[in-house]
Amino acid sequence: MKKIMKLKKHYQINLNNYKELNFNIDRVWFSTCQFVLHKQDIFVIAVCKEDATKIKIVQFNKDRIVTHSVHNIFKTNYEYADSVINSLKMVSHNDDLLIFVSEKNKTDQNIPKEIIYFKDYDISNPQTITYQNTIEPKKDTYGKTYATIQKIGNTDSDIFPIILDGYNGFNLGQQIALLKINFDNLSAKWQTEKQKELIKYKKEKYVFDAVQYKNGKTQYFSIGDSFRYKKFGMCGKIHLGETINKKNEYKFKTIYNCEYDKKSSKLFGRTAIFTLDLKYLILKPAFLKHDPWGDGRTEKLYNLDKNELIDLELPRGFSKHTIIKGNENSFLLLGKNSKKENIISILEKE
Repeated sequence: MKKIMKLKKHYQINLNNYKELNFNIDRVWFSTCQFVLHKQDIFVIAVCKEDATKIKIVQFNKDRIVTHSVHNIFKTNYEYADSVINSLKMVSHNDDLLIFVSEKNKTDQNIPKEIIYFKDYDISNPQTITYQNTIEPKKDTYGKTYATIQKIGNTDSDIFPIILDGYNGFNLGQQIALLKINFDNLSAKWQTEKQKELIKYKKEKYVFDAVQYKNGKTQYFSIGDSFRYKKFGMCGKIHLGETINKKNEYKFKTIYNCEYDKKSSKLFGRTAIFTLDLKYLILKPAFLKHDPWGDGRTEKLYNLDKNELIDLELPRGFSKHTIIKGNENSFLLLGKNSKKENIISILEKE
């Protein structure tokens, strides 16, 4: 019997109604912004149109009250807004907001620089968290060294799991590092700084797509059977794994087998996001124009405690909107209305 979770509309924000905030949404709009869902408030980080060395943080809530602040982050003026956003990772932690900042080095690789800390989500009062050590860099097949932050996972402690680097420019995570943040003295220290200490597959050809730290263990979502894309689609099986000891040895299980026709020209694949409450995995298609489930819906939930797949039933009009964040009984969606205007929505469980 299918498990179903019904969602209802809570509120929507039309970003086109806030032109005075100068969101840089001229290109692929969701690549020039990042979003965080805190309780039922939406925080958006965007690049200032008038000065690409600065970012703008905007807070929306159901009463449509908007607050925003501007922060000078970079010394260099990037050419494109998405170059700035790719150098920033915004995450929620308890009642605080964190922005992990990276900066390009001499080899044009983004290296961790500092962390901007907003205690109690006070976006007008930034503090800086500094790194106490560095990660031993990894060499790729072209001889370049890098330790680029790709994704930052949710956590139930002060230890943050972070997916590092890519594979020959394909942006596929191959390593997971652990970073411990001391919020009292505003410092951060890598717990896994040597290559041999990082969490990574030793023999299996899988890559990390999502990660979280729960009950002292690193849990991750990975895809296989190959590092490569199949016609820019992810192949094979979906795995859910976790570390089992302090040596970062791991175990994993297949939670979904991606069956596909190898002769087909359809774009195919899965990607995933852990919810902020650490209870669910949101499974999504890598390509929105292809329905991977065969039932007209694009996302499903995987209950991590009960090991079951859950269908999501969205309200009318949301079939082409995509879920990007989840927290307890609320979900943040991105999409466009009939006028092609950019919409962010909060749906909640019925």
